Amino acid sequence: MNGVEDEQRVPDEPVDGAADAPVRAPDAEAAAEAPEPVAAPSAEPEPEPVAAAEVAVEDAVEPEPATPSGRWLIVQTSATLRTVASQNCACFGTDGVPRYGPEESGPAHGPAALRVALALRAGRDTRLAADALRMTLLRSNEKEMVWSGFDADRQLQVLWVWDFYRIQSHVALRVALPDAGLLPDTWRAAVDALRAAGPDDEIELEVASACGDFEQPHTLVRGAVEWEKSSG
Repeated sequence: MNGVEDEQRVPDEPVDGAADAPVRAPDAEAAAEAPEPVAAPSAEPEPEPVAAAEVAVEDAVEPEPATPSGRWLIVQTSATLRTVASQNCACFGTDGVPRYGPEESGPAHGPAALRVALALRAGRDTRLAADALRMTLLRSNEKEMVWSGFDADRQLQVLWVWDFYRIQSHVALRVALPDAGLLPDTWRAAVDALRAAGPDDEIELEVASACGDFEQPHTLVRGAVEWEKSSG
């Protein structure tokens, strides 16, 4: 209008490469190369703790003194482990924390054996006592230490488990039972002491250590039982 011709508008042509092309589905080969989603790993359930002292103690019964019958009289119980004393002993031994200087004591290391004072008591009466029982390290790992000692005169085996995982101290006393015949007095006394043991009696174990004496009491909840090794 007004003498000016309207510009002839030509529709815009698509730019090369920018045309709306139909979306193609990825071919089978590309799909095969695509990584598959990784499923989150499922949390494994925590193992249930074994509460019974019998399991920990009986698992430790590996070395066995020779006896004619294979029969034993056993008393066993558990208590809360005195962790500071036991871990100090486990880490530094009975010589204590090493000293460095003019009188250095050498590197720290755990003990391979303990000298233990053992007592089985009923109130103020002592049923059984062994003042210098040598116990050797039977098994050790980050969760437990297992000690074993044998008094040949009494035919008495002592097993002591420091269960760091459950903070438990397990102890078992077992005396060999002969088939027949007279027993030496010390052996007979040990058999009689375990037969007489009952609930509320105490088994006390004490280790003299430069880190501080380690005293571990245990209270019995039941008396002794007879056990015979299976022939199989």
